[in-house]
Amino acid sequence: MEDYFLNQEAISPSCLIKILQGDKLPKEGEIWEFTNEIKPLDLYCYLYAKYGPPNGIQSLLRSDDSDNLIHWEWALAGEYGITMIQGQNFRSEVLLRGHFKDKGLTVDN
Repeated sequence: MEDYFLNQEAISPSCLIKILQGDKLPKEGEIWEFTNEIKPLDLYCYLYAKYGPPNGIQSLLRSDDSDNLIHWEWALAGEYGITMIQGQNFRSEVLLRGHFKDKGLTVDN
């Protein structure tokens, strides 16, 4: 599981909506919050270099000012489900939705 995040693929917002509205993806999931562990700018630069511009639904809803709660979001698909990574005002969040339970995936990965 240590290289799980290296094997993700960016998905389009329209595809993400279809996946989330469908009944094939399990409803279970986890949310990880990062406040001081990694700088949001470092995370943004890494994700942009690897996957291109933010492609999450929240990125489409934001305005071009500093009043956004969520400033950027990537939606990625992997072997066990969907991973959404958000840059928020006071933290970054990783939202996992799918078959992640009992896979041994942890924040340290």
